[in-house]
Amino acid sequence: MRRLLRDYLLLGLAANAVAAAALAAAPPGPSAKIEVVGPHPRPAPPSQAEVQAALQKARGGDRAALAAMAEAGAADAQAELGNLYFRGTGGPSDPTAARKWYEKAAAQKHPQASRTLGEMVMKGQGGRKDKKKAMKLWMDAEKAGDPLAPMLVADQMFSDITGGRKPGTGQYAFKGGIPAENVDLAMDWYREALKRDPRPDARQRAQAALNALQAFQSAAQVKVEKK
Repeated sequence: MRRLLRDYLLLGLAANAVAAAALAAAPPGPSAKIEVVGPHPRPAPPSQAEVQAALQKARGGDRAALAAMAEAGAADAQAELGNLYFRGTGGPSDPTAARKWYEKAAAQKHPQASRTLGEMVMKGQGGRKDKKKAMKLWMDAEKAGDPLAPMLVADQMFSDITGGRKPGTGQYAFKGGIPAENVDLAMDWYREALKRDPRPDARQRAQAALNALQAFQSAAQVKVEKK
């Protein structure tokens, strides 16, 4: 019995040795090779001169070059393409397309695109109307350096305070329940507009609004003191 077991073990060892020798002699099989390359180079954004050259063509009806720059992600080109669709320059106006390109440029904090998109969103042009989003876009535009955005924020706050009135000459009926800090904020935005907005009519409107809000504050203070 012991002899049979010894012979069995020897036979198994011999078989394993033969298999190992066969594997060692076999030619190596194909192995997967991964070619490592450097990062894909990103094209440089178009210069302002290139965008303006493409814009001139687009105004004449050939929007291809400007559209290609916009598709490649150039914020200035996206904003200009939005302007063309919004105004109907070089082709038919298309509020939906204008809003699409303004959205892309605004996502890159483009000041003018953020402001104009806010105006479209406030009015519901080319998409859903959304006052809260419009105000945020205007504040983003102001933060990015747009000089016309402060007036839009201020006018909307004035409208909320007066029940829909816009600043100008005349008297105002101020809504009740308006927090005092809202009036202060509106005045701050009008002061910012006076500093930055170059338009004479806007500056005149901002001053008229400030006068009205200051009169409202004085009247409210008198009422508080009488109590």
